[in-house]
Amino acid sequence: MYQCQMGKQTMGTAYHNHPYRADKKMYKITNPQLPLVRCNNFEQFGFNEYPSGTNAIVAVISYTGYDIEDAMIINKSAYERGFGHGCIYKTVNHQLNAEIGNSGKHTNHVKMLHQVSKSEMPKQQPSVSRDMDQDGLTNIGSHMAKGKAEMSTYDSHKTEIKKKFFKDNEKAFVDQVNIISQDNSNSNIDISIKYRIPRNPTIGDKFSSRHGQKGV
Repeated sequence: MYQCQMGKQTMGTAYHNHPYRADKKMYKITNPQLPLVRCNNFEQFGFNEYPSGTNAIVAVISYTGYDIEDAMIINKSAYERGFGHGCIYKTVNHQLNAEIGNSGKHTNHVKMLHQVSKSEMPKQQPSVSRDMDQDGLTNIGSHMAKGKAEMSTYDSHKTEIKKKFFKDNEKAFVDQVNIISQDNSNSNIDISIKYRIPRNPTIGDKFSSRHGQKGV
């Protein structure tokens, strides 16, 4: 029962349809393995389908008397080979044209860059980042840090290019960029950007065996 509670908190494999989902936040283990020793129920309930752990050799040593309770040391070379590595997938949505009050109607003065003609473009426009495509959206695989532009749009009222910036302190990679149309119009669209944030074991992380032997 004790390990069951920790099994609920683990970084595992929660679903199989990864390319088609846009969860606000999702934790996923990078190098999952099947346990070497397993019972009949493990096969019967299909736990193989959603792996949530890694095989590890644990040495319990008590010798000097200076051991810290519930602490553990991870082998450096195992860590460098990917032991316990995981990712967080985070999705950010941007509405291109916001609703006017509660009318249900949307403004249509904000456009994507590829929808703007050269004559409309301001002469002294800010340079678009190398990591951005011609539509003003960041490229898949781009490395993002706080303050880096994630999308550029054109405001026809102010005749200027506006930028939205990445706000997180953690560095991330762009995993997916989706354009979602609400009603087949060119103005009423949402931009969905999915980020992948690598999360590798660090001081303070909790680990546990299936026997409930937890350590930090």
